[in-house]
Amino acid sequence: MAKWGRCDFKQLKRLRERLGEFEKADKDRICTDIAKDIASRLLRMAKKRTPVDTGALLGSWDEENKPLTVVKKGNVFEVTVTNSMTYASYVEYGHRTRGGGWIEGMHMITVPEEMLKTAAPKIIERHIEKELKRVFDGD
Repeated sequence: MAKWGRCDFKQLKRLRERLGEFEKADKDRICTDIAKDIASRLLRMAKKRTPVDTGALLGSWDEENKPLTVVKKGNVFEVTVTNSMTYASYVEYGHRTRGGGWIEGMHMITVPEEMLKTAAPKIIERHIEKELKRVFDGD
């Protein structure tokens, strides 16, 4: 019969303990942090795309969205980003002028939403890696 040598299982036991710690991690806190991160990125991107005439439209992003509130609905973490200016939807989607012309929309939220759909997996991955590092490094 072959001789395999000696094996120290202390590290495997420690790995099992650390994985148990990760399992117990506050998943709601992690998901809330991720949702806030993505929503704050969306808000920054929307503000960059917002045209400035008087500054009222741009300022309404901040007024309406501080602090960013995350609501958990079942397994979904939801953040609503709003702008309460009555004309915000016209700037977003475009509108007809009194003379019959058409002003194209600025897509202040639509374009950033699409961009974040592709970026979200990497953002989520970074948050999870950070949490894993915290658990495994013992911070």
